[in-house]
Amino acid sequence: MLQIKENFTQSDGRKAVLIQKLCVPLRDRNPNAKNRSMGTSEKLQTLKHSDKEVSSYLKTLSDINLDGSYYLTIAAGKNKSAKKDFYKKVKKQAGNSFKEIDLREIITTQLDETAKNLDELFLSLGSEKYVWLSHGDQLGGVYTGYSYSVRRYATPQERYLLEKITDSEKIFFIDLDDKHTVNNTMRRHAQTLITFEHPSSFLGRLKQITINGSSFESSRKPLV
Repeated sequence: MLQIKENFTQSDGRKAVLIQKLCVPLRDRNPNAKNRSMGTSEKLQTLKHSDKEVSSYLKTLSDINLDGSYYLTIAAGKNKSAKKDFYKKVKKQAGNSFKEIDLREIITTQLDETAKNLDELFLSLGSEKYVWLSHGDQLGGVYTGYSYSVRRYATPQERYLLEKITDSEKIFFIDLDDKHTVNNTMRRHAQTLITFEHPSSFLGRLKQITINGSSFESSRKPLV
């Protein structure tokens, strides 16, 4: 988890807010803190969208006690058809307790602006138990200006979002197109990772090709 400090300075009659993020694990700050990993094991559950266990996982979500905790699922991969089916199942299960947020409207290149947007977003969340964060790749270097040309690091914007999720008492889903951008920081905060791979057959792959061209997954591995 992150410890956040706010330093206020006066300039031209306005308050400038400098947000500093210190990577201090919650257990180190408070050894008696409640385990927020929603289970007896801290190991990340990794599933493929075609696994039979996905159905059991969805049923389990509805029985989770979120008092003082949270649940985070990462939906990563370029198989849009399979991900759309999964999205529909989540939305159907959630009923009226579902909200979708487009991170392109929240995450910017400026950390203080992003923090303000996230603070306002989480304050606006009502009784919705399920929150789907679309366009999660907005958190990565390609959008926020943080380069991951060698290894994929968690950006400060991403770390702040994960901190907000940790305190949310809700079930969150982060939708990522590229599974290789799932860094270790995100893995440590999530309870489940579901990958959405392209079909292995030639005919299956044809369904994923667009007229204007195709994009290619990065082979780079995450570091933190």
